Amino acid sequence: FGNMKFTSTALLASSVGAITVDDLPNVNVADFYEKNYSMDLDHFNMQNHEQFDLRFFENTEFVTDSNAPLFVSLCGEYTCSVREDRLFPFMVGAYYGAHLVALEHRYYGESIPNNSLELDNLQYLSSEQALSDIASFITQYNDGHPDRKVVVVGGSYPGALSGWFKERYPQHADIGWSASGVVYPIEEFWRFDEKCTPRPLTADRGAPPTSSNITAQMDEALKSDARNATMTAAGGAPGMHNGDFSYYFADIFTIGVQYGNRTDLCELLNSTASLSFEDKLPHIKEFGAAVGVDPTDYCRYNLMNPNLTNTAGRSWTYQYCTEFGWFQVPSEIHPSRSREFLNLDYWNDYCNFLFDVDIQINRTVSEYSFRHTAGTDTVFTNGREDPWQWATERQPLASLNQVGGLANCTNCGHCADLYTPKDSDAQELKSERQLVLDFVDAGLKKDNFPTFLQL
Repeated sequence: FGNMKFTSTALLASSVGAITVDDLPNVNVADFYEKNYSMDLDHFNMQNHEQFDLRFFENTEFVTDSNAPLFVSLCGEYTCSVREDRLFPFMVGAYYGAHLVALEHRYYGESIPNNSLELDNLQYLSSEQALSDIASFITQYNDGHPDRKVVVVGGSYPGALSGWFKERYPQHADIGWSASGVVYPIEEFWRFDEKCTPRPLTADRGAPPTSSNITAQMDEALKSDARNATMTAAGGAPGMHNGDFSYYFADIFTIGVQYGNRTDLCELLNSTASLSFEDKLPHIKEFGAAVGVDPTDYCRYNLMNPNLTNTAGRSWTYQYCTEFGWFQVPSEIHPSRSREFLNLDYWNDYCNFLFDVDIQINRTVSEYSFRHTAGTDTVFTNGREDPWQWATERQPLASLNQVGGLANCTNCGHCADLYTPKDSDAQELKSERQLVLDFVDAGLKKDNFPTFLQL
């Protein structure tokens, strides 16, 4: 992607916007009410009239008038909810007296058509269908209110949806807010592993590169008679495929960095440095459980179950196998992941085993970003320690009124700006939120001039 054109928020610490975080009202999660919208199953086949219930959560406590803005928070590859620790977008919307909505993604949570993840039913699971869901929902919600301004916001894959939505449906939204939005599909995503390797990430802090050493020892153990005992000690199941287990094991370190726990991970590596490989494993297992890494989300024999509707694993695996890639292969510079078990051959086999599909992302690249995202009036945000940043829009174009901010701070990871603000947040993160506030404020105050003028 070349040189990054994000504005480092370390340089924005003294910026003063029209509003500040201190001006934002508190938002109560209990004020969101669960509702359903009847959504077309297939937006691209006019002969298919089947519909399903798409769930959303709505809060109108702050609405000032019928033309108040609409803030749509896009949920993604998980069960949608309104979280106490992730209220910043709703706080911004509440300041403007907006309708606040969290919209669930099809095939996740309670929005699974026919309550089935059979392969034939998964044909309607795609980002294109999801974008049309958003457009259909906004059209219906704003019926009779053509002057109502709309902000679409999301983080990670929903952040990509926000950026892509401004490309595909610019008439439906005035502002896009893409936090850690992975707008670029990438097949061999080796830079992800590079960012999660402790040595290049923390060379000035003395953290040992022991995750790589542990991975190498794990590779040898998986080829030995101690395979099953080692898997069990690390939290896996003895019958797991070696590659699936390696994927799970690698993600313990990945999630440790991704979601702002890098210093905790380094503390774990330092505190267990003198232990044997076998004695390290219970500590690693405990850390993985604490950051939410579950081996059942990786095991192909579990994910092949089409009735597995209580977890996002099967749906999300289908999406990245058929649309996005982002296959986390070992880094070409500082590999932390298994070279033996997590190469591209593994990912081809994984997707083929589960869905009988070969990896192909060229269609998605041509559909969306290609060399650059084209949506106007979009703010892109990132955290310095987020390994996903290499798939985000790191060169926003001023000509399209795109702006970008990088929270250049310790433990500033994935979607950091979306979290509910705290006094203890790093100044760089506070400045990134101020950048977003200024951008949203300017967008909501911008006049929409008529296309034709009577002369």
